[in-house]
Amino acid sequence: LQAVYLIAQAEQGPLGGMACKAYKCPAGKWTIGWGETEGVQPGQVIDEATGDRILCEDLTHRAEAVQAMCTVHANPNELGALVSLAYNIGLAALSRSTALRRHNAGDHAGAARSMAAACGRLIRPKNCGSLAIASSGSSNSSPPR
Repeated sequence: LQAVYLIAQAEQGPLGGMACKAYKCPAGKWTIGWGETEGVQPGQVIDEATGDRILCEDLTHRAEAVQAMCTVHANPNELGALVSLAYNIGLAALSRSTALRRHNAGDHAGAARSMAAACGRLIRPKNCGSLAIASSGSSNSSPPR
């Protein structure tokens, strides 16, 4: 899933890469691994394999939920972008988002613009309207090390 790579690129710990020790993110939430916040405690420590497993389990759940929200088929880039957005704003917020509404209306360029506004970074439509947050050049399903 493209979202794994996108999130691993964006969710870097304070020293870069996966954070093996819990830290407070700029939003003031305790965070660990590849940006996980749920249930994280101060002083918590995990290894890389655990961080990877937590991220993949989380994204599997989010991908299933996002697919259920899509009334229009999402190609791999679109699904990756929507899952990445859900990772950052939550599934409830995604369900009410302009990005999802536009995707479901078949407005791929509009969905990309909505995600750009939500994420605060540029997302450009490419290849017949598919969404691309980042050009990874790779189809790896695991986060980079």
